This record gives sequence, C-alpha cells and structure tokens, in this order.
Amino acid sequence: MSLQKLTYDCFYILFNKHLYNDRSTLFTCLFVTRSWGEMITRLLYANPFENPKHKKNHIRIISTLKNFLNQREMDQLSRNGIIIKNVRKTFYNYPKYLKVYNQKNIRKVILNWLDIKKIELNDETKDNIVSLFHYMLLRQCENIKQMNTSSTSLIRNIFNNRFIENYIKNLSNLKSIQFDFVGGELNNRIFLEFLRKLSNICLKLEYLQINIDKYNSNPQPIKEICSIIKNQRNLKRFKISNDESRTHAFRTSNSQNKLLDDIFLSLYSKKDSLVSLDFVYINFKGVSFFKNLKCLSNLKYLRFRNCKKITLDNCEELRSSSFELLELSIQSSKLKSEVKIMMIEYLGGSLRRLMIDKLTIPIIDALLDYCSCLETLDIKISSNVTLQVLQNFSKLSKLNIKNLNITSSSDCRDSTFKNLAQNLPTSVEVVSIRYPRSYNIKQFLDNVHCNLTTINLQDNINYKPILDYIEKSNNHLKFLGIATLENKRSSALKMIKDKGIKVVEFNSIYRESDYE
Repeated sequence: MSLQKLTYDCFYILFNKHLYNDRSTLFTCLFVTRSWGEMITRLLYANPFENPKHKKNHIRIISTLKNFLNQREMDQLSRNGIIIKNVRKTFYNYPKYLKVYNQKNIRKVILNWLDIKKIELNDETKDNIVSLFHYMLLRQCENIKQMNTSSTSLIRNIFNNRFIENYIKNLSNLKSIQFDFVGGELNNRIFLEFLRKLSNICLKLEYLQINIDKYNSNPQPIKEICSIIKNQRNLKRFKISNDESRTHAFRTSNSQNKLLDDIFLSLYSKKDSLVSLDFVYINFKGVSFFKNLKCLSNLKYLRFRNCKKITLDNCEELRSSSFELLELSIQSSKLKSEVKIMMIEYLGGSLRRLMIDKLTIPIIDALLDYCSCLETLDIKISSNVTLQVLQNFSKLSKLNIKNLNITSSSDCRDSTFKNLAQNLPTSVEVVSIRYPRSYNIKQFLDNVHCNLTTINLQDNINYKPILDYIEKSNNHLKFLGIATLENKRSSALKMIKDKGIKVVEFNSIYRESDYE
C-alpha cells in the first residue's frame, strides 16, 4: 500500500503505538511531509515533561514554550530577573497539544532550565517563575487528559480568581486527575472555589487519585472531594492513600473517619461504573465501608496495600458480594492472617491474580480451596519464610498458575531461593523477580524446572546462570527481561540473543496491575 493511501489517522495510530517512546526516530520523521510533521509534533508535545532528568532537552522545550507567554507574563518574568528575547511566531500551537500535565515534572524542567542558563535566583523568585509558566500553560492547554498536582502548588499563585473565571473550562476534558492534599492551606478560599468549579465542569474523569495527610491539622475539603466524585459520569478507577513519606514522631495523626465515611458513601453512587479501588496506608478502624463495597457490581480490581484495622466482621460483609474480582492485593503486613484468608475465601472464586505479602501454609491451603482460576501469583520472599512453607508451595501444582512475580528482600538467603525453585509448580512459565541478588538468581536457576519460557529480572545480574539455564532447558526459554536495554553491549547478552531468545525491558513483562 502506498503512503498516499494510508489515512492521517492510520499513521497517527502507527506512530503513537509503536514509536511513542522512541523520540529520536520520531524526530527524524518530523520533516518527511507537512502532515507527518504535524502529527509527530502532537505526539512529542503530548507529554514533553515526561523525562525531567533529561536536561539536554529542557532548553529546547522551554525555549519553544516561552514564545507563548503574553506581555503581562513577560513583564512579570522581567521583574523577577528573566528577560525573554527573540519571541517569535511558531509554526504550531504547542501548548494545545499538551495532554499530560504533571506539576512536579514541569517544575523540575523549569528549574533545570534555570540551572542550565546559570541564572542564580532565590527560592521565592524561582517559585514565582515556575508559577508563571504553569499559568501560561494552563490558560492555553485545551486538551489536557491527565493531571497530577498538589494543593500547595495550586494555592501558590496558579489558580487565582482570574484563572477560575476565565480558564478553568480548559480542564473540562480531563480523564484522570491526581490530587495531593498534603501540606498547604487546604481551607484556602481560592483553592476551595477552584475545587467547587472543577466539580461542575470536569465530568469525564475515569481515574481519580487522592493523597491525604493524616497529620495535617487543616480540615480536608471533604464536601468538595465528594462533589467531584458524585458528578462524574463514568468514574472507573479510584485510589486513596495517606502520605507516609515523612516521619512524624512528634505529631499525632488526626481521625479520618468522617473523611473516609463520606468519600466511601460518595463512591457508592458510582457502583455501576467503578472497576478498580486502591487503598494505600488506610486505617479502616471505625469506618463503615464494606457493606457498600459489596454493592459495586462491576468491581474487578481491589487492592489493600499497607492498610490496617480490617476485621473479620468487615470481611463477613463480603460474603454476598455482587462483583466478581479478577485481581486482589492484600499486601498489608498489619492485617491478620485470618482476615486475609477470609478475603480469599469470599473473593477468590473468580480471581486471576492475587498479590500477597507473606505466604503461609494456611494461605496456600486457602488458594487451593478457593482460587481455582488463579493464573498469576505475586509474593514477597525474605529470610523469614520457613522451609516448611516453601515445601508446601509445591501443592500449588494443582492450580494452573502460569505467572509468578517475586519481590525479594535484601536479607533473603540463597537457600530460600533454592528451596523455592525446587518446589516451584511445573505449570509456572513466567517468573519475574524484583530486587534480586546475583547469587540468589544462580541458586534459583540451578534448581528450577525446565518449563520456563520467560525469565524477567529487574536488576542487572550476571548472565552466566541464564546461559547455563538455556543449555539445561534445551533452549526452551523464549524471553529474557532485563532492567534496561540502554547501552547493553555485553558479550554474554549477545550470546543469549544468538540462541534466539528475545531480550526486552523488565517493565514490558511485569506490571504492577493487570488493569487495562
């Protein structure tokens, strides 16, 4: 088929699907035709701040976007010590192509640009300059689909009264938003007004994430959050987490029962659309949630990560759930084993993937009794795992588990990996190991069965054990996942490729969730 017969949309899908992460190839295609140039520019500027560590691109990005500052913004930059020269009319309206708005990444890019230009400014002046660029982008970006931002940055001169009145409509096409309600004045009048306006114009969210701070003495904007949830037409995914990035030995956490109860009640109104719920560092003590959870008829993905205070009575509410889960995560060390087993009993019948932190014999027995459809198992391995537990792991051969994802602790003994390998169900074909040590890998591959088609290793390791496994398994291996493909010129890796094994990046095989 000739180039002329392929439509614009066909080329756009081709470039977007197969070359989106290959920036250098996209750049070489920019000047083939005017049509190609426009569609590739759309792709390059959909998320230009994606890699804030790549400083060499930052001058080019900011040098392009500074042409879209208006006179008022340039005057403000001038007062802050930045003189914008050589403003020119560009061929494309680059801000309109922006689809992903990550406040932290944008801030890093602007600060890197200032560093590269060797402009020395105090922190307050830098904040003012960052805010100006935020404002310039947000007043012109009409196609933002994904937004990650924090309450603190919103309050700092970005969403003022003028923006709320004139430009908040630019956020009406958002599909995904992440709010960090951490620090800042959460009861700030302008910030609350922004949330109220947003709840009325932003109605197409499919994903909403809220990060809260249990140590913040300022009241959380409960009413505004609940209004945003209730007004969505097709909310599919919701995530809520507590900020645990800082230690607060001298502070007492605030009760979140009112906040959580109101949010969970709002989620009930989305019972026909919600597909995924994710809870991180949530204390469920005294929270009425599970009686509403069982009514979410389309729920497929449910995760409890580092949560606590879920009781057997809570789990009993799940006995007559209206949904059939595909994926369940109970990676919470503070939850009792009995709670995890009851969750597996009531929710395991339809499960395709289970993520669990500590494997025990009762949990293995529960998998055998209640998880007949299980295909993927995620476990954490440490030196605390007993030989008896690993020997019982072989019982899982009665299931048809194809994929095993292992997270290894730094203290994991080589004998643990050896015993795990010796008892690995023969149905397992794909093994992904996060944070492995080289000798752990050798012990595992020296003792595992020969049915593996894929070995996926997050960290760089010695390739010799892999070559030995390929020989032992009579070239049964098809894929090898490694940390990164960048600058990989190892002779051992070349030998692996020469044997017909396809080498790919770790994250192309391992996914934290199977949610599509």
